[in-house]
Amino acid sequence: MSSATQGAIRRDVQGLRAIAVIAVFLFHLYPDRYTYGYLGVDVFAVISGFVVSSVVLREVRNAGSFRVGNFVRRRARRLLPVLVFVLAITTLTWLVFAPVDTHGDVVGAAVSAIVIGANVFFHGQSTDYFAGSDSPLIHLWSLSMEEQFYLLLVAAVSLLVIIRRRVSISHKIPLGGSALLVLSLGILGVIAWVRSTVSAANLFDFENFLFYFPVGRAWQFLAGIAVAAASTIRATPQWMTRYGRFVSQVMVVALLAVLLVSQESANTFLSWQRIVVTYLTAAAIFVNSSTPDAGIFSTRTFVAIGDRSYSIYLWHIPIISFWHLLTGETMNLVIAVVAVMIATELSYRLVERPFRSGHRPARRNWAIAVGSLVIVLASAIAVAAKVVEDQVAKRQAPGAPLADLGDR
Repeated sequence: MSSATQGAIRRDVQGLRAIAVIAVFLFHLYPDRYTYGYLGVDVFAVISGFVVSSVVLREVRNAGSFRVGNFVRRRARRLLPVLVFVLAITTLTWLVFAPVDTHGDVVGAAVSAIVIGANVFFHGQSTDYFAGSDSPLIHLWSLSMEEQFYLLLVAAVSLLVIIRRRVSISHKIPLGGSALLVLSLGILGVIAWVRSTVSAANLFDFENFLFYFPVGRAWQFLAGIAVAAASTIRATPQWMTRYGRFVSQVMVVALLAVLLVSQESANTFLSWQRIVVTYLTAAAIFVNSSTPDAGIFSTRTFVAIGDRSYSIYLWHIPIISFWHLLTGETMNLVIAVVAVMIATELSYRLVERPFRSGHRPARRNWAIAVGSLVIVLASAIAVAAKVVEDQVAKRQAPGAPLADLGDR
């Protein structure tokens, strides 16, 4: 999740990341108070569409080709090392402290996240994201969903490059920002129509399917891609140069109001809040393209949080869930912020930054990443072989029947 456009990090996009991760954090800590904070994930979807497609479009424009291997390698270095680090610590913690009947779900979610399938795992279990799942890894569905989008984008761009080389008419295919925005709105309309049809027929839980998979989010990713495509226009409209920063700040404030002020019930996938958040995010990025390093949300504090948003996102639910596991109570906001930021800074400096910097990581960084992966896989094998179950059962409740441990 690093922002890049025209070869540089956009501070305003990092600020949007900060807003998104704060909203998600507050939702998971106080879901009844910040009802629509979870829409921070939708902000991330638009940003991902913008950032990744900006990198791809720049490479295609400059080199006339697209190297899939380089793209996949960059994404893997960016996402996987810190992911397996968090998974290793979370898995070990759960195997030691949590009831044995939760171990299988936790290691299953951890392994599925590594192979880009956490959303498939939770959807397969018919997990209702809004029902208060006890899994400390429930949030990783969105990471897998984004990674699946990356793969789809790679396939689509590779196909377009091949067609463009072999079929001259492909040069006339409209792939500008306006066309992609229309396509985004069109897909949104199709999804709304199919959703109403399927729901009326009561065939299956289509709402849950739309929530967990990139198919239901295609219009959001396309909104970000449309902004990236429009940003290739050389001449910036005069009104954007003069008023862009002010208009963008107003849009971001409106975005915050929807994320953190709205108290309505969050019960439908295609709510007006989700639609507004999606296109407000895209519009704010586009309008502020002439002054991306200026404004309230481009300040050092917001950028620093945005830089660490990925680690914050990975850590916040495991920490909140662990506190609830030990105490049975909601975590205090101050304690939650301190704990998450300590864990975030640790993983950011030891794992995330060394791998995403583009330089060769030190041996200790590789040792941490590889060791974390080994821990997760070994934990999964141990749980499957029921090696951990007997040991934890003895420690948690000596002499008690194993079945009673789930209710301790």
